Amino acid sequence: MKPARHPLKERLETLLQTWRGSGAPSRWELMNTLHELLEWKEDLEIPGLWSPPPLLVTTTLDDGWGHGLEVIETCGRVAGLQVERLGLLQSAERIIDHCRHSRPQMLGMTVLQLDSEATLSQIAKELKGCTLILVGGPPFRIDPELAARTKVDYVAKDVADFLDFILKFGVTQS
Repeated sequence: MKPARHPLKERLETLLQTWRGSGAPSRWELMNTLHELLEWKEDLEIPGLWSPPPLLVTTTLDDGWGHGLEVIETCGRVAGLQVERLGLLQSAERIIDHCRHSRPQMLGMTVLQLDSEATLSQIAKELKGCTLILVGGPPFRIDPELAARTKVDYVAKDVADFLDFILKFGVTQS
């Protein structure tokens, strides 16, 4: 007899297929969908995909609004990640120090400016082997080689890419 599939994983995989097929919805619809999933998960007391949950620290280098962080934080919480926001407009030193202290499995950053390359490289060099560095933002579309030069671990082009990454992260429950 086949073991039952994790209901949250099934819902997230279905959502990912929808987004892959028709594209991500508007930000408002996306956040509404994620909040409804969070409420569904909490109402039914459905556990996240990991036990214990991996830690995702989020921050920005050059983004004073943090709209992208709000999306990945909510998506991460739905999947069952422990999410901790370091804050907006953080320096490389603060990010590195915080990650060395809190030891997250993942560091999620939004990047808006092309002149953040040296800062990204510094963070990636200092955290190599300790924390996976996930990034997103326009500079990676404008300059496809930026990720390779800075040695970040993963570039999410959109929320579907981020969801796909976290669904494949580590060993999840079936």
